[in-house]
Amino acid sequence: MLSARPVLRSAARSVAAVSRNLRVARPTQLAARCYASTKAAPTEVSSILEERIRGVSDEANLNETGRVLSVGYVYIEH
Repeated sequence: MLSARPVLRSAARSVAAVSRNLRVARPTQLAARCYASTKAAPTEVSSILEERIRGVSDEANLNETGRVLSVGYVYIEH
């Protein structure tokens, strides 16, 4: 007659092996990113910036002296 302990160990190993295989076969979720397809016109950008600047300080004195041609971000790695 078989002892209960070896039978339980064998059953536990079998269950562990099956659960490992199921974890590998489980479908994964894919993340999707949505980007804006239209770009803001330069006049829209300048008006948005002007509104934000005026919102920071009521004393801001904005005089139009020209238009910004481009705004960029430069990252310098140290």
